[in-house]
Amino acid sequence: MTDDICGEPTGPDGDGEPCQRAAGWGRDVDHGPCVDHADDVGGTGRRSELEQNDSIVDLVAGELQNGATVPEACAEAGISTSSYHEWRRKGEASDADADEDVFVEFLEETTRARRIGAKRDRERLKELIAETGDTRTWYKLHHDQYGDSYREEGGDGDAAEGIPLVVPENARPDS
Repeated sequence: MTDDICGEPTGPDGDGEPCQRAAGWGRDVDHGPCVDHADDVGGTGRRSELEQNDSIVDLVAGELQNGATVPEACAEAGISTSSYHEWRRKGEASDADADEDVFVEFLEETTRARRIGAKRDRERLKELIAETGDTRTWYKLHHDQYGDSYREEGGDGDAAEGIPLVVPENARPDS
């Protein structure tokens, strides 16, 4: 390989002509293989937007913590939901810790933020349930939170088992 071109073999099996792209093409460097061949020879390939701008972690996590959905948080940060999920997968696959790997940090921070957001949502839901007396929603919420303490035949919360439905005579359809 010369210094001014990628030079890695092309073709499906890597047995073709040397790649003629400029050295480092697509990787923001002027040496080594191009972005398409960097991973084949142990390079890093093109850096992701997250690696270039780690403030995305704080922005996405902040939005999730405040109750935004994943698509809403991604839109606010200017990233796609596919990038969000790909970065989380990379964090799960990494052996490094959050101090060394931005993908692990992204995974840990977004997981923590979603947990906090969900807790806030449950607290608000409990307040609304208490105000309205909505026992069906309370049962469903309780079952979801403490489902392991219910017997299998205890129901899934979708039906209000054990709570009779009383329909007044004047509210019944004419038969």
